[in-house]
Amino acid sequence: MKKETIKKDFSCDGRFDKMDGVMKQTLDRYFSTLRGHQTSGLHRLVSDRIEKLLLEYVLNKTDYHQKQTAKILGISRTTLRKKMARYKINNKKQA
Repeated sequence: MKKETIKKDFSCDGRFDKMDGVMKQTLDRYFSTLRGHQTSGLHRLVSDRIEKLLLEYVLNKTDYHQKQTAKILGISRTTLRKKMARYKINNKKQA
């Protein structure tokens, strides 16, 4: 099976439907707490939270093997290290 076929099949098979629902519920709760007040920076807030969670999750799954993690995420090791520094993620598994 080709790499692009695997990506297409995985993204279209409904595995993320539950996550989409959770995100929508979370955003609904966020906006309901605003009670009409304006907000800004929502994209950055949400994308940073998700990115940090994703980095920590994949790092944990690879036992903090940065080369494997970077490959899974489709980024360079340099980019991975920069993101780890940005989110203050240790480069060792916490005991």
